[in-house]
Amino acid sequence: MIILQSSQKDVGFPVRRALPVEGCRALGPFVFVDHMGPAQFAANETSGDVRPHPHIGLATFTYLFSGGFMHRDSLGTEQRIEPGAVNLMAAGKGIVHSERVPQDIRNSGSEVEGMQLWLALPKPLEAMKPEFSNYPAREFQGSKAHGYSLKVLAGQWAGRASPVKAYSPTIALDIEFEPGGSFSLRCEDLLGENSLGQESGSILNLELGLYIAKGEVELDASTTAKAGDLVILRASKKSPCSLADAAQSLADDHWLLMAQTDARVLVLGGEALDAPRYLWWNFVASSKERIEQAKADWQQGRFPSLASDVEFIPLPQEQTSELGRKA
Repeated sequence: MIILQSSQKDVGFPVRRALPVEGCRALGPFVFVDHMGPAQFAANETSGDVRPHPHIGLATFTYLFSGGFMHRDSLGTEQRIEPGAVNLMAAGKGIVHSERVPQDIRNSGSEVEGMQLWLALPKPLEAMKPEFSNYPAREFQGSKAHGYSLKVLAGQWAGRASPVKAYSPTIALDIEFEPGGSFSLRCEDLLGENSLGQESGSILNLELGLYIAKGEVELDASTTAKAGDLVILRASKKSPCSLADAAQSLADDHWLLMAQTDARVLVLGGEALDAPRYLWWNFVASSKERIEQAKADWQQGRFPSLASDVEFIPLPQEQTSELGRKA
């Protein structure tokens, strides 16, 4: 296994960015993993609000541990996301959305914390019609055992399937541990039509990792991972990131996780990307030309607008380090 440390950012609230990081640009379909908060927001301020901005070529997967956000998009959606629920927005050919902290969350001083994940859409779906779905917390299946509780956010585990639509084979589990709790993670429990395709042979392209959201976890009684770490458990020779070179050594099919403290772990992965991706600002695409077109479209006002939220984030003037780098 390989342990990578997330970077720390402040975007009006604290964020740990686990993907992309040096040495790993993607993990299965995941090309972006942000851990937001925990943070509190003043009643008379706008910190925490994310003004309208565009996306292409990806699906955003928002999952909150606490607090709340109000999502609005150019499809006309207005949907509050609550803890334990998932908002899934497929940008496809182009969508604009905002996320703002509800006033009651500000007034109460409640903490907001959660995950913002981006999944690269498969090449045939990069230009799909945008769509949005909300999945309330009550729709998710899980399991409780001595020392841990588990929720299946995407894909399936041990016959329990997530209701969340998958655009490509995807795995996401949320595991909360008590001190001393242990869990055996096995590839065979993740296999199924909803997660890794119809044939067990597709495991050859499985990429799998852990994001440690809280606490410390011992892995196979030999390695300790702490909050903020991204642990790469399994890589694929198809991987478009540098971990492809380590695919042979990252080919185990089971791991024992034991919590040293109260801990929270997200298991993330799925089928390796079908082709390399370029990332720039909020855009994901399999070609540089599509990125350039999206930049021009946003700058010239050709993206759809939000009738209920007229602010917007301008196109960045400086080219970020993401430009031209493939996931």
